[in-house]
Amino acid sequence: MIQYYFPTPVLQKQADKIKFVGIQSEIKEMCKKLTFNKNTEWVSNNHQLSDITFRSNIIEEHNLVCLKSYIKSAMKTYFETCCGTNMDYDIVQSWMTKTRNGEITTVHNHGMFDIAGVYYYQTNKKDGAIKFLNPNPGLTASQTFIQDYQIGIEPNQGLLILFPAWLNHTVEMNNTDSERMSLSFNINVDRSNLYN
Repeated sequence: MIQYYFPTPVLQKQADKIKFVGIQSEIKEMCKKLTFNKNTEWVSNNHQLSDITFRSNIIEEHNLVCLKSYIKSAMKTYFETCCGTNMDYDIVQSWMTKTRNGEITTVHNHGMFDIAGVYYYQTNKKDGAIKFLNPNPGLTASQTFIQDYQIGIEPNQGLLILFPAWLNHTVEMNNTDSERMSLSFNINVDRSNLYN
């Protein structure tokens, strides 16, 4: 028997029509109040952010109830699949990202948190896939067990992706004339009841 050890759980969940309308509507209203800037310490063609300090939590600050409900449903599936039980959690950071023609997102992770997520608000499906890098460096160096060193997921409006925050990822350059906009967030698991 062959077992695959050290799997990396990545959840993809597409919003149904009813949820999609509610989520899109509340994000559209919120975006009217946001300003976007580039972090000047990053590469010049990096994406724009609603908060370059990552101190905001726009999901809470703008009371995005439809999105919170959608994330809650996805988190339940994620936890039950990965851990065998649902767990309490807090969304501790959230922000909008805007990526125009010629802009990219360089390789990074959200490692000080437990789970990271992204919701695609606006995309033409051709404006840059998110790419997850293989977290097993030994496997990527092997000639015998060579695997893809990265796996891409094409963006789609209403798509929610959850993944371990330590997982390195990047986003391809937007080579279209459309803006891609997504809402990203970081989650920490409530550890107060983990060992009871």
